[in-house]
Amino acid sequence: MSFINNWLRSDIQAINAYHVPTSVDMVKLDAMESPFPFPLPDELISQYLAYLADADLNRYPNPSADELQQTLRELMNIPTDFGVLLGNGSDELIQLLALACETGDTILSVEPSFVMYGMIAKFTRLNYQGVNLDDNFEIDLSATLSAIKTHKPKLIFIAYPNNPT
Repeated sequence: MSFINNWLRSDIQAINAYHVPTSVDMVKLDAMESPFPFPLPDELISQYLAYLADADLNRYPNPSADELQQTLRELMNIPTDFGVLLGNGSDELIQLLALACETGDTILSVEPSFVMYGMIAKFTRLNYQGVNLDDNFEIDLSATLSAIKTHKPKLIFIAYPNNPT
């Protein structure tokens, strides 16, 4: 047993590492990656470089991202009395939502789906309930509603067709 294992919860030690296979020369549809190059227009690159040149890289950015929130509100017609939760990718946002639950609560998702729903449930001591898609890889509404009735999840994730990016 290594020194670090003295400090890790036993349920965390029992989790197998999340393995990402090598993807050189592969089309990664499961990760929502485009197989086609996406060159940015020169004007956009120039704007980005100008912004970067003026950025205070020795300081953390505004944690509430007020400008970004306001822009999103305007573009998406989000009412001012609605909250906007921003994060560093879907993993962080899913984890923040899970942390709002009580230990032992259940989260539910359709499967196959994003692997992090189940992993984050384990990390945050929640139960995870998956509901299989039907034979056509479509949401089985009857099975999903039945699982909701049976397990009474506090959170339901439906990323369809898959990754919540």
